[in-house]
Amino acid sequence: MRPVREVAALLTLVVLVGAARAGSESVVSVDRFRIDAEVNGVARSNLRELGKAAVRSEQLADRFRITAQAQVNHPEKKRLYKFAIDMTCSLTSRKLTVLEAANRFNAAAREVKDPVERVLPFMYVVKFLPVPGPAEEPARTFLARHGYFMLRYARLEGRVEVSLYHDDSLVGRFYLREGGRAPYDVDQIKILATPQVVVSFRREPERTVR
Repeated sequence: MRPVREVAALLTLVVLVGAARAGSESVVSVDRFRIDAEVNGVARSNLRELGKAAVRSEQLADRFRITAQAQVNHPEKKRLYKFAIDMTCSLTSRKLTVLEAANRFNAAAREVKDPVERVLPFMYVVKFLPVPGPAEEPARTFLARHGYFMLRYARLEGRVEVSLYHDDSLVGRFYLREGGRAPYDVDQIKILATPQVVVSFRREPERTVR
């Protein structure tokens, strides 16, 4: 028999997923970012503003769609990284399923293909599901294509940090602007591209919702 707290958390998540789908058939939120890189935990000045990205999150009646485009020029390697993401997924209770995917990576960007495809579908989850309240469990677990994932929420000064774990390994972080309601503004995304390199998406001021 499951512990009472786990059952309550599961029922709450089912309600939240249903609430995220309620209302209009389609809600679109677009976040635009500048791209930096960190090497061995250090944000070097020559790896700032390497490129730009736009991530579009669309809530549909029974599924969601994430599309993204990014382009980065590496100043040291003299290489151009480009990718385009188009993933349609479903979210039912604790299961995130990729229904369709048409993702494109150029030769240089293929080294970050797996981390990007692993992390970006959770953009919808952190934007459209309400942040857990003070009395609620600050973590949510999902089964996805690559295995089990956990989103762990922590309130910082002025924003909410959402850490994404794959099994026991940290694979990414989202930083939400505190206040307001879903879909939340995402100030920053961090993706662990390799054990040494973190790709950081820092928010540009503009966002469009319709």
